[in-house]
Amino acid sequence: MNEAPAPDGTPALLVVAIVILFPIVFCTFWVGVCFLISRFGWHQFAQDFAATNKPREGAMFFGRSGRFGLLGFGQYGNCLDATLIPAGIYLSVNVLFRCGHRPLLIPWSKVERVEERSFLFVNFLHVVVRHGTRKLFLRMPLQSRELIENYRREATASETR
Repeated sequence: MNEAPAPDGTPALLVVAIVILFPIVFCTFWVGVCFLISRFGWHQFAQDFAATNKPREGAMFFGRSGRFGLLGFGQYGNCLDATLIPAGIYLSVNVLFRCGHRPLLIPWSKVERVEERSFLFVNFLHVVVRHGTRKLFLRMPLQSRELIENYRREATASETR
């Protein structure tokens, strides 16, 4: 018994297989790539700085960018959400890219420096986070500068007490 071909001559079973299998293959590939990207820095930070609870309060900044290391194999372009709280910087990845990316809570003591930079006429804060030999570079909006400096100052003061 032969299958009736689709109007363009393609067997109907092939069309059904493509329609069913493509989303499955695409989603599997997507999850695999997201998981692999997490291994280029995020995973190492999450081993020490995994957040247990999402902050209920704090200054939230959506669509932030960041990268791990100088080569930047683990790059996050406009897909990080940062919340500044007294305990540190809470970072999470947009839900579409979250596989393998547990939220982080990076303490203020790990922020090595904050400097103003510009790229293509856009000014931003370049926040450098150091954890051992690893570094995370974050782009934060200029309006977050005062809050970041205050939290860092408070964290330094409480460490010296």
